[in-house]
Amino acid sequence: MTSSPALISAFAVVWALTLACLVLLVCRWSRPSNAAPRDRGGVDGMGGEREA
Repeated sequence: MTSSPALISAFAVVWALTLACLVLLVCRWSRPSNAAPRDRGGVDGMGGEREA
């Protein structure tokens, strides 16, 4: 027996979470950064014109 099953399971969980976080970071960093900022002035937060 090389190691306890609990230690192997804990390592697998940490490894999977680390990979998921890395994928999310790569997706966030790969977005174009020169896009025009969205208009956040709407009442509902969706942009557009404000009602008077």
